[in-house]
Amino acid sequence: MNMTVMGAALAACALLSAGQERLHSKGLPSFPGVLEIRSNLPGRIRMEVPSVRKAPEKADVMKKTLLETGVFREITVNPVTGSVLFCYDADKIEPEVVEGVAVRLLGLDQAIEKRPESIVHQGIKSLCRGVDNGIYDATGGLISGRTAAGIALIVTAVNKSMASGLTLPGAATLLWWASGILGRGAGRE
Repeated sequence: MNMTVMGAALAACALLSAGQERLHSKGLPSFPGVLEIRSNLPGRIRMEVPSVRKAPEKADVMKKTLLETGVFREITVNPVTGSVLFCYDADKIEPEVVEGVAVRLLGLDQAIEKRPESIVHQGIKSLCRGVDNGIYDATGGLISGRTAAGIALIVTAVNKSMASGLTLPGAATLLWWASGILGRGAGRE
């Protein structure tokens, strides 16, 4: 497949999926790793909230606050599993509001707005760290993978400029990339 066509197809998929939230079968949004709807019945919602495992006191404050409203009949927090069960009066409050209140009272706003890193991106970063560490170890700390990549781009740019003059975007782009790579990583990460 032509690389241009493949790139266009990937861009189209990204555009089509941008802004769409992952919805549970009952229409409530789920936020993987932050707050996920496990079940949603009229007057009853079960959520999985991993942060409850780390900070059960926040969940206890939320529970106390919501029970005082008179809208919630019962709220069960399980800090071992991170599960929170809300039993509420469906005539007084919508399930979207229950989820929104949980997000707000548990302080999950920023975590939800943060764009998750894709699995492919995580894999590429892991691979690059491995190569970087491998080169660093193999050279006894003389050079890292990032430095090697920067030097390779500089050498390629110099060769290209000597062969055909300083042309754009070739040699200039390579020098720009090299300066970005070498300038960014002053220390080992």
